[in-house]
Formats: sequence, C-alpha cells, structure tokens
Amino acid sequence: METTRTIYTRQDWAKDYSFKAQQGQEIEESIYWSMLDGITPRIYKKHYLTITKPDHLEDRTATYFLMGECYDHYGANNSARYMLFVKYNNKYYYGGLIEVDQVKVTRRIESIIKSL
Repeated sequence: METTRTIYTRQDWAKDYSFKAQQGQEIEESIYWSMLDGITPRIYKKHYLTITKPDHLEDRTATYFLMGECYDHYGANNSARYMLFVKYNNKYYYGGLIEVDQVKVTRRIESIIKSL
C-alpha cells in the first residue's frame, strides 16, 4: 500500500517554532524562500541530474542551497552539517542535514528525486 506524502507547511513550522520537516519531505514554497532569504547561503547552485525517470525528462536540473550557518558539528570528524534545500520540477524539498561535500550533496539530491 502506497503511503501519502504530506507537505510540510508554515502551520506545521509554527506549532512550536521548530523546523521539523523530514529528510526528503516536500515543503511549501514559502519555507524554501524564507530559508534562502534568511541568511546568505553557504552554497547555491544548479545540479544537472544524472538519473533518468520517464516522467521527469522535461526537467533535468535541480536548484539547491545549503544554509549559510551550520546547524551542528556532528558530521564525520565533528565536521559542520548544514540544512539542505532542493527545488526540482517546481516543487520544494528539505534535504536534511549534510556536510559540505559535493559527492554527498549530489547523492542526497538524486536520492530524493529518485524517491518521487
């Protein structure tokens, strides 16, 4: 049985003023822009997808950014982790916490898109 994905909304966020979207969860567009506009991003770029899905062939790029300030230092060897946000096919997703490592970021983005 397929589970219905819920979109994380501003109302969800406002319940206790703590951001609790799950990794890979779709978020409201306004949350994406609030996070991007709140502080200069650490990284902001487009990613050309190497995966192919028949229903996604019209759009092969995803735009993503890492928040400008790290969330914590619980990565490998106590490295900084940042909140990742992804825009793909006019939808917005929270990518979870991730280190500044292009290979890890690429894998995470493609993993989220594959799960759609």
